[in-house]
Amino acid sequence: MAKQKITDVEQLPLMMKMRDVANVMDIALRRAYELAQDPTFPKIVVGKSIRVPRDAFCRWAGIELHVSQHKPTEISA
Repeated sequence: MAKQKITDVEQLPLMMKMRDVANVMDIALRRAYELAQDPTFPKIVVGKSIRVPRDAFCRWAGIELHVSQHKPTEISA
């Protein structure tokens, strides 16, 4: 399966998987998991899964993120 190259960070999901991090940084998945062990790396651990908030990752990596500044949609319960 061919790896899709991300050309625009806005294409990334809001909660990235480590596979997305490896793709953006152009590193091996194993290296991405090693990087996630760094205490300064932004991550959320859920059980054995690691999720990386896109915006926090971009700030951490020094990637400029140009997301439209629209009002979030309200969700009613």
